Amino acid sequence: MDFTGYKMNYDEMKNKLEQMLSIKRYLHSLRVADEAVAIAKHYGIDEQKAYLAGLLHDCAKNINTMQSINILEKNGVSLTECEKMSSGLLHAPLGAIIAAKEFLVDDSEVLNAISCHTTGKANMSELDKVIYLADLIEPGRNYVEIDSLREAVYDNLNNGMFAGLDYSIKYVLLKKSVLHPNTVEAWNYIRINNEEDLNIERRC
Repeated sequence: MDFTGYKMNYDEMKNKLEQMLSIKRYLHSLRVADEAVAIAKHYGIDEQKAYLAGLLHDCAKNINTMQSINILEKNGVSLTECEKMSSGLLHAPLGAIIAAKEFLVDDSEVLNAISCHTTGKANMSELDKVIYLADLIEPGRNYVEIDSLREAVYDNLNNGMFAGLDYSIKYVLLKKSVLHPNTVEAWNYIRINNEEDLNIERRC
């Protein structure tokens, strides 16, 4: 990847990211970037944008909760009680800010994909879906449902998104954690608007 059209080159971004993250998180980011390219290539989506969004999707992961809240609020992001209760929800919108300020990314499609990669949202773009799913199925993931989820992702992007949201919602509910409204909206939007793509049992 040469990141044509961006202000930092591939090596500069990778080196900066490696300094910001733990080695485990950095390697995860590389795998997500590669998986994002594979999914993007499969569906004819921009591979450079997919790689960049995948690479930077967790760039804010190692920023602590209080600092995350402060940066988000200083940048005009209003946080819900749901987001304040679950620190894991902060790094995605914060990541979009860090990608713009620290990595000089001004591509709104890339920034949007980073911003919603944890919760999803209604009417996601194809790139949004690619990053959400690449994060779920990158080769380092080994949960029980991974094989069926991978199959769904490469069979049909909307069906893969539906399966990914299904897994994520069940995971959150089993933990009895807070379910973000954006995830519910993402589920409902996919279910209502893409029924022809979804591998679901039809009931009378």
